Amino acid sequence: MSHIIGVFGLLTVSLFTVYCSFRVPEVAKYLFIALILRIIFALVNTYIVPLPDTQFDSNFFERYAWELYEKNIGVNDINFYGNGLGYPLYLSYFYYIFEVRSPLFLQSLSVGAGVAVVFFSYKISTKIWDIKSSKRVALLVAIFPSLVLYSSIIMREMFILLFILISYYYLIDYFSEFKVKINNLFFALVSFTIAGSLHGLALIFLVGFFFTAIYFCMRGFIKCKIKYKFLLIPLFVVLLFIFEYFEFYIPYVGNLDKITNIDTYIQASNNRLLGNASYPEFFKTDNWIQYLIYLPLRVLYFIGSPFIWDIKDTKHIVGYIDSIFYFYLFFSFFRHYSSIMNNQALRGILYSIIPILMAFSIATSNFGGAIRHRSTMIVFFIIIIAPFLKKIRIN
Repeated sequence: MSHIIGVFGLLTVSLFTVYCSFRVPEVAKYLFIALILRIIFALVNTYIVPLPDTQFDSNFFERYAWELYEKNIGVNDINFYGNGLGYPLYLSYFYYIFEVRSPLFLQSLSVGAGVAVVFFSYKISTKIWDIKSSKRVALLVAIFPSLVLYSSIIMREMFILLFILISYYYLIDYFSEFKVKINNLFFALVSFTIAGSLHGLALIFLVGFFFTAIYFCMRGFIKCKIKYKFLLIPLFVVLLFIFEYFEFYIPYVGNLDKITNIDTYIQASNNRLLGNASYPEFFKTDNWIQYLIYLPLRVLYFIGSPFIWDIKDTKHIVGYIDSIFYFYLFFSFFRHYSSIMNNQALRGILYSIIPILMAFSIATSNFGGAIRHRSTMIVFFIIIIAPFLKKIRIN
């Protein structure tokens, strides 16, 4: 029965893909490429050999979802928002529906999220680029290695990315036209909130968008040569006061005292420096000066690891291939930096994702985690540099 439910899930996702293909027939073949690749990987993981990153977090999410079902624990029984428990809690509701334990069905949900990511990546691109460039985005997102992997196994990254993309789909017009409809704002905030329930740090996307929106607002209405961006400082101070006064707490980060204490980041990065996929030992620091010196290198490692000298296991080769894709994308980005920065919408996207890029770079000390976390933002870089990539097509 477990396998039947899993196949049912894959067939349902296939019907969903057909529906999306009718909505955007110009990229239908890329949607089906995405679907077929993800189904193949899901079936390989279930029946042949476990895929990378399925031995720990993936197994935990599935096992915990089943335990929540068995114990009849719901949203009102646990504190789940942003602390990592939201994802297995949502999965457990499908076990309530079918009353059968089927990891393959949960994988089919990831497959569906992966197809939806391709769909919304294309839809966002059409708001910025022409159809030709937008098709290139759809194809790259459909075949990008880490995106294929994490939309084939029981992991939350594709769901986080999906809801972040939905938010940007409703808000992207603000970066180019300085306006947004109230209903679009509502849907965007709901999507940000759902993403935050899957991982607390996903809310940093919202923080990045918020400050970028203010920056753009001031640029749109203040017509003078004053350094208007410095007007954000008083607003930032006010927000910090509110954050401290009401004792707000961000999961995985903490309250304002922890956020503003560099020892928090040093301890977090040192604690994650373990396993055969860890960064080199010299990243382990015990003082803030050394930590800040290594910070640019941390960003580089987050974007491009594992490097060839980091490979200690055959499974790491998959991550190395993924890192080659990232370096190609970032090389293209810096090569066409001037053209990108002349596009207002692209600047908005870039500025708004810098905070989450820095947040993950600061705390990550394991390239397995780096591959996973950076998959939630790579689509934005693909969108940014799409027209500047060399011609790729599938006939």
